[in-house]
Amino acid sequence: MVLVLITGLVWYFIKKDKKVDNNLNIVNQEIIDQEISGFLKKEGDYSDEKIEEMILTTDLAKQKETKLGLVSKTNDRIEGILIDYIKSDDYILLLVGMERKNGSRLITGLAIPMYYYKEVEAKFYIEKFLEKSVVSEFNNVYKGSDETTILGYLDQLKGKPVIFDSLVTEFPKEWMEGKYMTENNGVVARLAKEEINKIGVAKKLVMELWQNGITLENIDDIPKNVEVATINSIDDIKKIDMSKIPIVMKLFYF
Repeated sequence: MVLVLITGLVWYFIKKDKKVDNNLNIVNQEIIDQEISGFLKKEGDYSDEKIEEMILTTDLAKQKETKLGLVSKTNDRIEGILIDYIKSDDYILLLVGMERKNGSRLITGLAIPMYYYKEVEAKFYIEKFLEKSVVSEFNNVYKGSDETTILGYLDQLKGKPVIFDSLVTEFPKEWMEGKYMTENNGVVARLAKEEINKIGVAKKLVMELWQNGITLENIDDIPKNVEVATINSIDDIKKIDMSKIPIVMKLFYF
């Protein structure tokens, strides 16, 4: 009886503390941990002065002082520093450093849904701004689904500013119905459902960031129970829940 009770308690705590199986292939853990620490502590290449030299401004004409965070009303663009990336079976997890409204640093995750690009004739877009401003014109430098090529660009952009948009744009609900449920192994329906389920987290992330004097009018109805993933060490990455990481399908840089 005692043995059964002990066994039951052990199983309870194992189950209770079980980490999410996110299939992340984490390499160079010590280096990633150092980069995370450096950014959060504003050290070395991640000091305020270094970031200020790199960052893209929000106003092309006036070149206003800008901080990492929300940088444009256009598709709710946000700017951060690409700390690193990590591959999994279905995603490329981007570790992106930004600033909160109170000026503190934040590292969170954004996900490129490679499972989608592998199944359909869709393209991940990489755009390059012509000026050091998030409101300047840009050229497309890559549109495709080749993982090796995408990773090559990400390698070049480590430690540099990257911009994302449309995190809070909902996909058509029709994508979760009819033919989309079965065609291409149902990845279109999967992506649409995943994006809709994550829209609350995406909205909360955008609203938690430094706003750079920008007022958004289309961000509302944020669920009270959603939490933005915060990454303070390699251990946080190991237990990250990919079902709560916002999707990105386009990347900008300068």
